[in-house]
Amino acid sequence: MLEFCWAQMKSMVKILMLEDSLDDAYLIERVLKKEKVEFQNFVVDSRDEFIDGLTDFDPDIILSDHSLPQFNSREALKLCSKIKPNVPFILVTGTVSEEFAISILKQGASNYILKSNLSRLVPAIEQALKQKELEKNKRDAEEALKAQNIELRRLNNELDKFVYSASHDLRSPLTGLMGLLHIARKNINQPDLLEEYLQKMQDSVDKLDNILVEILEYSYNARFEVSAEKIDINVLVTQSLANLDHLPGYHQINIETEIQQDAELFSDRFRLGLIISSLLKNAIQFLDNSKTNPFIQINIQIGKNLDISIKDNGVGIGKKHLDNIFDMFFRASNLSNGAGLGLYIAKDVVTRLNGTIQVKSQVGKGTEFSVSLPVMDSTKALSDLSYLSASKT
Repeated sequence: MLEFCWAQMKSMVKILMLEDSLDDAYLIERVLKKEKVEFQNFVVDSRDEFIDGLTDFDPDIILSDHSLPQFNSREALKLCSKIKPNVPFILVTGTVSEEFAISILKQGASNYILKSNLSRLVPAIEQALKQKELEKNKRDAEEALKAQNIELRRLNNELDKFVYSASHDLRSPLTGLMGLLHIARKNINQPDLLEEYLQKMQDSVDKLDNILVEILEYSYNARFEVSAEKIDINVLVTQSLANLDHLPGYHQINIETEIQQDAELFSDRFRLGLIISSLLKNAIQFLDNSKTNPFIQINIQIGKNLDISIKDNGVGIGKKHLDNIFDMFFRASNLSNGAGLGLYIAKDVVTRLNGTIQVKSQVGKGTEFSVSLPVMDSTKALSDLSYLSASKT
């Protein structure tokens, strides 16, 4: 029975014994050894030694005599409750009154054993350790529940914000589109005006499409588990760029790509593509039209980690916005044509893949995003990424 407790602790029981009689301490040790209890014992007989034992020895359980020359069990129990409140305290003494026994139990002692009846000692230790484990499990469960409640409130707040902002963002281009349709009908016989209205309608439709794409990407990232596969990073970057070549200004930009690969890459293809696409899209949208040589530099190194750097010489980000650029629905300017989810999704994906993302920017100079993700070998990729996904949701 007691062995089960030790198995849970994965080590021998550490017993702090407050006892001024070496003979009694030896007798208690003999009882424990006779019952095949695996223990490490530390005997003290003063207040200072007892405090040192609590802090330095870090006991699993305390066995305390009642009366010592300058110290007693009541004081010891108070110190134990203050310094090690979760460590069981068992009074092992010669004779005490029933009133005293009841009072010390009320003060927090786990049990009391008379030295004349040490056959009860091992069962009392077993019971105290089991109770300690139950209380620990209860505390852990309460902490986990508290953390889950906090996370649930955060998710509910995020959902409320998402519904409100998404509805507003979808409503705005729809309202503009309906207004343009109404005006176009009135000017159907004026081709020049009609062409202008059709272009504005197309702009509204494009904005709606961008918003819906970001919402779908957000939904995918939030709902589906991380999966891993071998990735050709050159192909992934090429595909990401091809999907963005319709953006205004894309063909004005000189895009430089440098990839150094010293190891195979295993990761979540879709999510890694989201990171690269979001950062590239941000760089394209915020190009500086006043510059004659706009560029985007993509630098990727695959070794112990997957390190991605995307640097541009665009308009840059003001210091007052740097702390907020990864917030949901945050847009530093009206140049953005989406819902303001791109960088938020990129940051969330990086977190799910157990990585880091940093940004450096200066207005008029440009911006650099740096991402670092762990690289896994083929045998660990699936299990590690699945674990990461579960731990982040």
